[in-house]
Amino acid sequence: MPVPAYAVAMLTALQGAVAIKDATAGKRAVSRVFAALCGFAVIAAISLVEHSILHISAVLLGVIFWAVFIRQFGARWQGVGAFTFMCGVIAAFLKAPDTDLMDIAISLALSGFIAHFVRNFVLPERPIQDFERAIRASLLSADRLQVGVARSLQAGMAIDLRETTQLARRAQEAAFLCESYLPAMSEAVDVKLADLLAMRLFDLRLAIERVLDDALKVDHKTSGPELAVLEKQLTELRDIEVKVRADVASIGTSSSALSPKRPPSVPAAAPSPRGSLLANPFFRQAVQVTLASAIAMTVGLVLSPERWFWAVMTAFLIFSNTQSRGAVAVRGLNRALGTAVGICVGIGLATLVHGNLYWTIPLVTISIFAAFYLMMLSYAMMTFLITIALSLIYGILGEFTPGLLVLRLEETLVGAFAGIIVSLAVLPQSTRGQARQAFDRFLSAFEKLLGDIVAEEGDAKRHSRLIASVTALDTARASFVDAASPMQSFISFGATHRWAYQNLKYASTLAYAAHLLERRFSHVSPNEQEQQAIAGIRARLAHPAENNLETPALENPVQNNLSASVVNDLAANDLAANDSADDTAAYAITLIHQTLDRHDNAP
Repeated sequence: MPVPAYAVAMLTALQGAVAIKDATAGKRAVSRVFAALCGFAVIAAISLVEHSILHISAVLLGVIFWAVFIRQFGARWQGVGAFTFMCGVIAAFLKAPDTDLMDIAISLALSGFIAHFVRNFVLPERPIQDFERAIRASLLSADRLQVGVARSLQAGMAIDLRETTQLARRAQEAAFLCESYLPAMSEAVDVKLADLLAMRLFDLRLAIERVLDDALKVDHKTSGPELAVLEKQLTELRDIEVKVRADVASIGTSSSALSPKRPPSVPAAAPSPRGSLLANPFFRQAVQVTLASAIAMTVGLVLSPERWFWAVMTAFLIFSNTQSRGAVAVRGLNRALGTAVGICVGIGLATLVHGNLYWTIPLVTISIFAAFYLMMLSYAMMTFLITIALSLIYGILGEFTPGLLVLRLEETLVGAFAGIIVSLAVLPQSTRGQARQAFDRFLSAFEKLLGDIVAEEGDAKRHSRLIASVTALDTARASFVDAASPMQSFISFGATHRWAYQNLKYASTLAYAAHLLERRFSHVSPNEQEQQAIAGIRARLAHPAENNLETPALENPVQNNLSASVVNDLAANDLAANDSADDTAAYAITLIHQTLDRHDNAP
């Protein structure tokens, strides 16, 4: 094969394995066929424009607009768009002659087959095993947390607040990671068990947060009620850990063959008026990305007629999976930071290895593996490791110079700042505005679930409808988490950071209560008192300013006694037990009212 075909095969195999993210192997195979066809069309178009930089630029900018605009049609076309863009970049750099097109077509087919084979047979996704590893990591940190605090209390020593905080955050992050695996486990795990696991994770995170909060309030001289409360929280944490381990152990014996399936999750996007392109978020972002790429291309060509594509790639990639200007800024700065630090380390490694094949290959393999392993956790770390891998690859090709890596940093900065400036100046989307809209969509999904609970339907229809509603609620919550994530990053502080933290906490609590209600009323209708209480919640959601002080009462001691001790005791109970069904509904309704009270009274 000629060099262009070889390069296309190597790079598109990697891109195809990462970019194609359909739910099933069959759907991924279809997506890879579309990706190969679109990628070949772009490569052929660029190879036929006689290497004119103006024509190549025009074709590539058209591909960029198309690749962003088709994201609205789902995960398949998001992957196809990303794959096609990378093919366009490769073709613009290699400028392959049209005589190589047949070999390039063969290389695309070969890379697609290899990517599909590796993804589905060599290293298939195993969400259950991934979930079990993540929950073990969370429980290990939680164990170390409660053991460390308990030993300090018994010895009368001061609690190591730094270590306690780190362990708590590590346990909660692992628990959040577990939640991300639950949708992918739906084909192999019973729906009821998946719901139970989701609530156990919430209980675990809540117990960890309570221990951390109380540990921060005491010191070795504290005595009396404060220590008693902390000891009680430690006991509850141990009890919840036991329940989590028992539920995780039951995964292997659970079967989803006879249980209703959750409908597939789709991204919760803001509705856009028909006929208004500027109101379409995908069209708006397509314009932004195309303009940012054009600016990056222009400045990048001035810096280097051969390496300008680095700037274009940065401008395109920092808009991926973003909804607002804040998210673009965070990704752009993370990419610039990762590249800068990676260049410093890469120069040192490439100099030490000095093109030695036996050292370079394992170091490149480790760097690329670690980069994609950490991709979901840290974009900056992924960029850092990819930059190290590129430094070593340039070394083995005999093209390594510190000046080349500095040029990469300059092109990366051009692309990052082009994207940030365009996101701020052209059709900007406020980060807080996007987060508010996502939070409103979450509340609308929550209100719809409450409406479905009180609807008069048969058991079978009720169950399937509630499953669909709670799935839509979880999707809306995930969308809100994504929209609010820039407000919890290093570029956010003060009131903005506090607003995001509070509302993320509210959304998590309301989702937890919603799952309790869905389990309680999946097969039975609420009684008259419960219907009135749920109607009161819906009224508060519809008119928060008018109903923020109205709390319909249930003839149940759980609802009428709102003390923290009662709520804590209820949270520690196994609410799945049949004899606590009434308490489950009362507790969930109480929790919702308390959460709405805190939300209404927040500064």
